[in-house]
Amino acid sequence: SPAIERHNGFISALKEYPGIKLVGRRSGDWTEESGHNAMDSILAKTIDIDCVFGQNDRMTLGARQSVIKHHITRPIFYVGIDALATPDGGIRSVSKGIMAASYIYPTSGDIVLQLAMNILEGKPFKRDNPLKAAIVTKDNADVLLMQTDEMNRQRSKLESLHNKVDMYFVQYNHQKVYLTLTIIILAMLIAIFFMLYREIMMKRRLEEETSNAKLTFFTNISHELRTPLTLISAPIEQLLEDKDATP
Repeated sequence: SPAIERHNGFISALKEYPGIKLVGRRSGDWTEESGHNAMDSILAKTIDIDCVFGQNDRMTLGARQSVIKHHITRPIFYVGIDALATPDGGIRSVSKGIMAASYIYPTSGDIVLQLAMNILEGKPFKRDNPLKAAIVTKDNADVLLMQTDEMNRQRSKLESLHNKVDMYFVQYNHQKVYLTLTIIILAMLIAIFFMLYREIMMKRRLEEETSNAKLTFFTNISHELRTPLTLISAPIEQLLEDKDATP
């Protein structure tokens, strides 16, 4: 695990400095409380300590709280790893003089993922991929904080702009949907109006044709009735006018 590798690297580096003696070591779970408990265990055996090194800043700060609790007044240097720019992170602790130093390094998750993809896809890759890192001390902590705060401000601004762009895309998509629905509704209304107009025109034409058919029918009927009636009425009128005719 990373903790074991960090510890092995720390022990390996100490071999080059025989004047530095490791008086105690304890394991933790990366929390401030675990650092506090680990330091309590070490201080129960010895208080002859000049420097405390934690595998992360939280455990280092927990160890410092343990030293304060035991009322140890001798100066002790506190060193951690991570150097986060959070309100209780390592950079601010170094800037305030609470810690002597911390170690900042990039996680480089994108590089790790790309390396994994290259391995899976059988592409060429480097076996060793060192990452850049830096020591954070009182001399550069304020500059790093200033840069970090500016980066956070820019990131916040980018997130705000990103949210606005997302909102504009949502509005644009809604407008496209509304426009599509409006066009569909207008097309349906036009089709309905066209069908109604066609129906009205067909009805009018049918009424006209019906009227013409009725007129023709009644004209023909009246003609058929008029002809025989005329043929009958004319001789009757002649008979009525003939005074010599007998009853």
